[in-house]
Amino acid sequence: MSYTVSGWACAKNYTGSIDVDLYFGGPYGTGFPYGRFQASQSSEPGVAAACQSTGAAYRFNILVNNSTAKAQAGKTIFIHGINPWNGQDGVMNTVIGNSGNVSLPTLPVVQHDIRGYIDVVSKQTDGSALVSGWACVSAYDASIQVDLYAGGPFGTGTSMGRFSASIASEAGIAAACSASGSNYRFSIPLSAYDAIRYAGKSVWMHGINPFDSSGASNLVIPNSGYLRFPEINLIRDPLADAGVSPYIATLPAAETALCKSNWAAAGKLTSGAPWGFVEIAELTYFCKNPANAAPKVPGQPLVYRSADASKVIAMNPGGTAIDQERSIDFTIDTSKEWRQGCNLSLPDSSGNKPQYGGSAWNWPHLLMQQDIQNPEMPSAPLDMTRFGTMTLGASIKLASSEKSPSTYNDAQGNCTSGTWGAGSYFSNHEIFYLNVVLRNKSDNSQIYVLVPTFYSEDGSKAIPRTVGWIGNDPLAKDATYFAPGLPILQLGQWVDFSVDVQDIAAKAITAYNGKFGTSYTKSNFTLASFFMGYEVWGSYKAKVQVKNLSLKVR
Repeated sequence: MSYTVSGWACAKNYTGSIDVDLYFGGPYGTGFPYGRFQASQSSEPGVAAACQSTGAAYRFNILVNNSTAKAQAGKTIFIHGINPWNGQDGVMNTVIGNSGNVSLPTLPVVQHDIRGYIDVVSKQTDGSALVSGWACVSAYDASIQVDLYAGGPFGTGTSMGRFSASIASEAGIAAACSASGSNYRFSIPLSAYDAIRYAGKSVWMHGINPFDSSGASNLVIPNSGYLRFPEINLIRDPLADAGVSPYIATLPAAETALCKSNWAAAGKLTSGAPWGFVEIAELTYFCKNPANAAPKVPGQPLVYRSADASKVIAMNPGGTAIDQERSIDFTIDTSKEWRQGCNLSLPDSSGNKPQYGGSAWNWPHLLMQQDIQNPEMPSAPLDMTRFGTMTLGASIKLASSEKSPSTYNDAQGNCTSGTWGAGSYFSNHEIFYLNVVLRNKSDNSQIYVLVPTFYSEDGSKAIPRTVGWIGNDPLAKDATYFAPGLPILQLGQWVDFSVDVQDIAAKAITAYNGKFGTSYTKSNFTLASFFMGYEVWGSYKAKVQVKNLSLKVR
């Protein structure tokens, strides 16, 4: 900002122009000397008359530069005319009229405050992240630096470094900065390691004020604390776009390998696909249906069917009035299975023996499974204590469900007494669950921690679980735990699940210790794998849809 001091000056009875000296705050001897200038610009006849002369060049217009205008703001103006006769006749370099009555304007106090906004924290495909936004100091055209923190501002958060907000920015940002610069944006990259390290922590940023070396005015940038570094989803490929491997419990290994090869050749299985099927069946294996090895049709969703279509897993593309979003759809009808689901390891009513039935797991299973990878070191197991928060999320809809009649049932509608072993008898039931698996570091035994989204005996209503339950799995060292107090499915409705995995894992370990007399804690376990799907005892027909699947950690 600059100003001009204007007026006129002359020497009486002198037709030539004279010089003038400009002072601020007082006359010669007390004021600040700004310089000597000429009063030689064109002037009116009235000025010449006042000078008792005939000259025509007595005016001055003196430019006061920006720095002096700031330094001398509000100071009175004094101008001395320079006597061309050097003091002869007793005329000295006196101040001209109106000196001391005019002042430089008082400048407004400019608050050089931090301004800006954190626009977004985005996760990149390679696992890294970007923190983007803008920052500036008001009334300052140059770029500034910013300090990035995780989990809190300076003093409580973890410093992640100092970065420059110097990327090209829009005119609207300059206006918000009350400045005329054009480089106020930042886009700060975080490595995949740091993205994992700070996953889920709040994002904070301080602007560095170049006008305050004390740091007291390095204020936080707006939107700090409201955004978070991206949480990590341990569920890879949550919609199974890469396909599903035939990872099967009771089908011989040679048949499984051939099936996997055929599906890959058909374009229905990408190398490294994380998901695998867990099927326990006799008549309805997906690998037994040649249609599943037909070439994938471009643009069409993946669908896996048994030969009789009684069992289907479909990658639903959504986009319809009923199913607007993508989902994974599970359909099962165990009335078409061996013995209509009443023990797959026993002979049928005609005395025929099953080809695949095993005595350990002898009821129908239709599951999808994937191993949990350590995001920091995929080849190493993921310790249960590595992340403080683990949240299992999904939206699930029970599209249909009913109990089917069976020739293997008794009058109560259950598989006949002894079906499940000598002296054993219990009600037929179906269960659709989500399942995280804890693996013991010392002996590799596992606890299957189930979220029983739908446990039903009559096929239409879920039975809520109000207390936890733990029992032996068919493998002697393993156990299964049913977590209590969680939502249950209602027919035709999407139900949202947000499950604290650390909480249900702790309850499962406590129940395990109580049953088996151990004293384990979470530090004794890794998070090994995840399952979702059906287990059925008896004859049922049902369909469940799953979307928004995640296992987020921070």
